[in-house]
Amino acid sequence: MSMMHDGFQNRVLRSLPERELNVLSPNLISWKWSDGDVIFRAGQTTDVVFLPDNGILALFARAGVKSLAVGAVGKEGMLDAAAVVLDTRPRFDVVALTPGSGHQIEMEPFRELAESSQALQKSLLAIAATMQDVIASTAVANGHGSIEQRLARWILMCQDRVGDVFRISHRVLAEALGSRRPGVTVALHALEGDGLIRSRRLEIEVRDRRGLEMAAGAFYDGAEAASAHPRQAGGQVSSHGLS
Repeated sequence: MSMMHDGFQNRVLRSLPERELNVLSPNLISWKWSDGDVIFRAGQTTDVVFLPDNGILALFARAGVKSLAVGAVGKEGMLDAAAVVLDTRPRFDVVALTPGSGHQIEMEPFRELAESSQALQKSLLAIAATMQDVIASTAVANGHGSIEQRLARWILMCQDRVGDVFRISHRVLAEALGSRRPGVTVALHALEGDGLIRSRRLEIEVRDRRGLEMAAGAFYDGAEAASAHPRQAGGQVSSHGLS
C-alpha cells in the first residue's frame, strides 16, 4: 500500500492500484453524516457514489408506511454498486445507523474507471454478491429470529464495521429491526443483563463478542461475517477486526 492508500479506510478505494487511485483522487470529496441521516431514497435519481471510511449505513425496504433494514454497508463497500454497473435508480432507502465519514464522487468519473479497471470490476461484483447473501440472511432472521437474536445480529454487524463502542439510538435500532422501541429497549436490557453489552442512551459497548454470537445463533453466520471482513488466501474469513 502506498502513502496515498493510507489516506483512505474504504476497502474499495484501497483495493485500487495506485495509478487508478490517482485518477479518482482529484474528484473525491470528503463527506460526514450523523446517525439517522437519510443518504438517499429508493427510486431517487443519484449521480453520486458514496464510499464510507467508517460508520454503518443501513438499506431499508419499504412497503407503504412500514420499513425494515435488509442490509448494511460500511468501509468494506460503497453505494450504489447497481447504479454504477446498470445505470439504475436505487432500490432501497439508505439511512445512517451510526455517525460516520467517507468520500463522495460523481457517478461519471467513477463509472468511466469501472469500465477499464479490473480491480474495480472485481470489487463491484463482490459487493453485489455479498449484499445478495446478506439480504437473504436478513430475510431469514426477520422471519424466524426473536427480537433478541435479531438485535444481537445487528450489534455484531455494527461492531464488525465500527468497533467495540459505537453511537446508536434506540429509535434507529427499532427502525432497523421493524420493531417498537420499548421492545428493543427490553431486548437491550436482556443482553446487558447477560453481560454481553453495555447500553447507554446513545451508545452501545460490546463486552462479550462470543456471547453475542451465541445469542444471535444461526442468524449471524458466513454472510454477515463475509460482508465486513476481508478474505485471506484460500477464501477463509479473517478473525475479528477490519484491515
